[in-house]
Amino acid sequence: MKMENQEQLIFDIISSDVNNYGTIKELEDQITEERKEMKTETLDITISELLNMYSNRKVIDIHPEFQRLFRWSMTQKTKLIESILLGIPIPPLFVAEDERTAWDVIDGVQRLSTIFEFLGVLRDDEEKIISPSILVGTEKLPSLEGKVWDNDHPPHKHRFSFQQGIGIANRFLNSKLKVIVVGNESNPKAKYDIFDRLNTGGSKLTHQEVRNCLAIMINREFYVWLRNLSMNPDFMSCLPISQKAKNEQNNLEYVLRFVVYRHIKKDEYSFTDDIHEVLTKKMRDICSENSLDLIKEKEIFDKTFELLNNALGESAFKKYYNEEQRFKGQVMLSSFEIIAIGIAENLDKIINMDIPTEYILTKVTDLYDSSDYSEAQKTISGRAVTRFTTLTDLGKKYFSY
Repeated sequence: MKMENQEQLIFDIISSDVNNYGTIKELEDQITEERKEMKTETLDITISELLNMYSNRKVIDIHPEFQRLFRWSMTQKTKLIESILLGIPIPPLFVAEDERTAWDVIDGVQRLSTIFEFLGVLRDDEEKIISPSILVGTEKLPSLEGKVWDNDHPPHKHRFSFQQGIGIANRFLNSKLKVIVVGNESNPKAKYDIFDRLNTGGSKLTHQEVRNCLAIMINREFYVWLRNLSMNPDFMSCLPISQKAKNEQNNLEYVLRFVVYRHIKKDEYSFTDDIHEVLTKKMRDICSENSLDLIKEKEIFDKTFELLNNALGESAFKKYYNEEQRFKGQVMLSSFEIIAIGIAENLDKIINMDIPTEYILTKVTDLYDSSDYSEAQKTISGRAVTRFTTLTDLGKKYFSY
């Protein structure tokens, strides 16, 4: 077979797996409709005006809760200040206008936080002023080393400040940043779509860090509730993950999976193979609809992990090796999906047993040699969405008898 024929055959095989859905006219109509949903305006605004909007007029919300997620070193912060001083273009800020014409920052939290921190006006989530930055030297501007904005902050009293060189201070304050404003007349979901798109893919944020930000923007109460669940002592004992994993918000992702897996319907995940997209969409729906009974859900969560901790402790989601008569290895997501969901869905039956912890210990140690588990393993190597449905269904069934 000729090379070009082989290439065509391979292309045909690959292409045959892709559905040809919708006409070009339908595509054009969809594009037109979606563009109507998005009203934007591009502005050039001085740092002086942004400072006034944030510090005096209080019409810029940069979500102080985000600051623990956007981790910039002082070198990175100084690089931004340097870029502004040298007139080097920086990416535009994206903000969403609310009904008061105040701005909710969608993309640019760290850039604005860095500027406001340097100027000595940045507040944390308890409304306390954060200690102003002390810059470090750079290759282009080594004399930035040790410089501060002004000498008002007592520890900065004897440092060289921008205010001592009024030309530098004015240059900085008069510098303009490009701001793209998503108008209040846009679809309310538009700002969340933009934030999601800007902060996934090549982003340094993890999927759950992006979801945390979305939750804060949509329904702060839900985010606080989710974070509080992640600090449940029984849950923490059952999930001995590394500090790095905690820093990347993996513990919150496990809590979210627990909630989503128990409430999602099939038509809510059939649209994609990407489990992270499923988690994000369902979380956004829960936040927007505000329909979840948080008190009842917390009771189920707390009781589930109390039972698991009493029965298994930190071995709850580790694999049991029957030939060695012990649990070993790392926490397994597949074990979490089977065991946590299985127990939660059969909670009433289990807590009414004579000794629930003995039942759980026996069921979990028997799980990994069971025919149901072996059969499930054959189907979970493909789509992540197929995996979670297979494993959670197994858990519901396995802990029902």
